[in-house]
Amino acid sequence: MIGGILADVFGDVVFDILFGWLLPNRPSKPLPEGNWNASLGALSAFLGLTALLAAGISFVVARDTNTRPTPALVTGAAVCSLLFAYVSFRCGVRTPNVTRRNRPLAALGIVLASAAALISIAAVTLLVLQGAKS
Repeated sequence: MIGGILADVFGDVVFDILFGWLLPNRPSKPLPEGNWNASLGALSAFLGLTALLAAGISFVVARDTNTRPTPALVTGAAVCSLLFAYVSFRCGVRTPNVTRRNRPLAALGIVLASAAALISIAAVTLLVLQGAKS
């Protein structure tokens, strides 16, 4: 039983090695959209999610009523969030023009970037209003 499984596994490995040696892969041409543009949709979604996390941190810290929020932390997180959101939005808008890959991820990145920008602006506005109150 175990010998049969090992023979199947090692037989496949040996076959793949011999097949690759006898018929080597030809170098393939890069995709028409280029190596960098193929991943713009996934990059847009990743950066949009990162922007949303940074915006959430800045909003939670600005909303904290137990302690006085640190303006540098809120502003820094909001600025990072806005930068990530901008790059995410630009990648997401460019994706349909250069590739057919990852279009749903590009759309998700645009939505997340827009939400992150709104939350960041709300966090800074909340911080300014709390400062004006005290």
